[in-house]
Amino acid sequence: MQRRKETVERLNVLEIYRRRIAIAALHRMKRKTGGHCLSVNMPDSNIQVIEINEESMRKLLQRFERQVRAEFGSESEVFLRKTYMNSLDI
Repeated sequence: MQRRKETVERLNVLEIYRRRIAIAALHRMKRKTGGHCLSVNMPDSNIQVIEINEESMRKLLQRFERQVRAEFGSESEVFLRKTYMNSLDI
């Protein structure tokens, strides 16, 4: 039971970091570009405008976390926490 509680607490910490990083990235993007949109050149020479929001940033971070877990295995939680802390300068 104690181990499960520790796992839940670690996941909550990652969720907090994920949200903070998403918000910080959106604020930085707003300062730098004046908005939350990206222009993407598609392979067919078309240009698509994509709006980035907090939910999409969180999904990108979750995708990153899945890749980290696949590569680092049992050490992934420590790696993710350190990476997220460093990205926020905590």
